[in-house]
Amino acid sequence: MENLIWRKPIYITENGVSDQDDLNRPKFIKDALFYTNKAIEKGADVRGYFHWTLMDNFEWAAGYTSKFGLFTIDRKPRLSAKIYADLIKKYSAE
Repeated sequence: MENLIWRKPIYITENGVSDQDDLNRPKFIKDALFYTNKAIEKGADVRGYFHWTLMDNFEWAAGYTSKFGLFTIDRKPRLSAKIYADLIKKYSAE
């Protein structure tokens, strides 16, 4: 990471994990944002991070059985939604 040869802008998109019970997603989000922040500190030109996805949605191969959303299909926030919001505030303040 020290050289950052390409020096191209980076947008992290559709980054998330299917997690029916929201047991693994909080750690996934913490790790993703922690290492994204580390990359920025080392000089990476990260211009955006977009979690996949705000709400559960229809997945072509799995219908509505995959749960990627920070919110349920009926708009109820999961624990990971609060964790994501808190981390965004934390890293935005740095």
